[in-house]
Amino acid sequence: MTDSDVAEFEMPLKFQGTLAGDPQFEGMKRRVTITRAAILKAIDLPLTFATQDIYDEFFSDIWMQVRSEAWHKRPEGGAIRIDVEDIRDGEPGGN
Repeated sequence: MTDSDVAEFEMPLKFQGTLAGDPQFEGMKRRVTITRAAILKAIDLPLTFATQDIYDEFFSDIWMQVRSEAWHKRPEGGAIRIDVEDIRDGEPGGN
């Protein structure tokens, strides 16, 4: 997989589940990568511009389609990897 096949971002730990709002995690972040295929599944649009640009434009829509358990995966190579199987099927809010 090439760099153009994934987008990368950092998610503040204070946004994650039981850590949400806990002041001891203020400023701490976890690196996340998401594949182009997962992004395109999440937004359901056949876009052809750069993967990172698509993520940057639609990040909110993408985050809403990631299954909650995917955010708790163990990091590999220093990052959580979000792939197609981590994206909900069908209507927003499903699965």
